Order: sequence, then structure tokens, then C-alpha cells
Amino acid sequence: MKLAIFEPDQKTLNPLDLRKYNSIKDVYLKDKSLSCSFISLQQSGLDIGQGFDQYVFLPVQSTSLNVFRDYLKIIPEKSSIMIHLDGQFLFQVKEWLSLSLELKSRNIKFVTSSKAHQKLIQTLVGEDNQVFYLPLLPLIDRSRISSNESKITQFRQSLNVQ
Repeated sequence: MKLAIFEPDQKTLNPLDLRKYNSIKDVYLKDKSLSCSFISLQQSGLDIGQGFDQYVFLPVQSTSLNVFRDYLKIIPEKSSIMIHLDGQFLFQVKEWLSLSLELKSRNIKFVTSSKAHQKLIQTLVGEDNQVFYLPLLPLIDRSRISSNESKITQFRQSLNVQ
């Protein structure tokens, strides 16, 4: 299977995000049945070539949503598209909703890295079979962010996400 994998410009990522993206990329690279071509979402030239079986978007940063929209326009209508979502999605819901008409007629699957996000996206999408859970390896020492745990819990509760 031939994949086009869209990723953010590596130079713009902080070390934690870089590890997260590399962890997701490794899932695809380790599968020897896949042929992967990596395309930067920061590219202004929208020539992605032809003949891909599936188009995969690593978590799209808010600064890349317009470029994502442009790529969506040139990806063939019947193509399979997989979109990885991360926690930033919660802060981009308004922007993603503005894409809903363009996404509705597409063959799109979403991939989340937490069960809570999976449940939220299933609620938004309305179809359980379009949202998948792919846990990432522990990327950080959770004890270093314990001071933020109560804020994270409060935020999740305000969104009714467990």
C-alpha cells in the first residue's frame, strides 16, 4: 500500500511534539507492507503526485489548517484519508467544524491517542466505526506535570470528557 503522510515542518515542533510525531511515524515505517512518502504541511506547492492508496495526516497544528484545507481540495474524492488528532483538537473545534462540509462526503477515518478523545470525536462525527484509538508510548515523565493535572481534570470535566 502506498501512503502519502503529511506532517508539520519538523523545525517548528517542540521536543515533546517531535517525539510524538516520530512515534506515530514509526507505526507506519515499521510496517514493511507500506510504502511511505512524507510531505510537509508547510509546503506551499501543492504537488503531491498521484497513485497513493491512502492519505495520512499527522496531527494538524492550527497554523496548518488552511494548508490542510488546500490539500483536501486536490486529494481525489474517493480516496481514503486518515487524520491523526491530538489534544490540540479541543482548541481547534471551531476551525474543524468549518471544514465539516468538505469532510462529510469523504472516506475519512480519525485516529486519537486517548480513549477520552476517541469518545469525544465519535460524538462529533456521529459514527463509532470512523474513530480509532492508537495509544502512544509514554513520552514524558507524568510526575513532572503533576501540577497541571488538576487543571487538565477540570478542563475535561467542563467538556464532559472522562
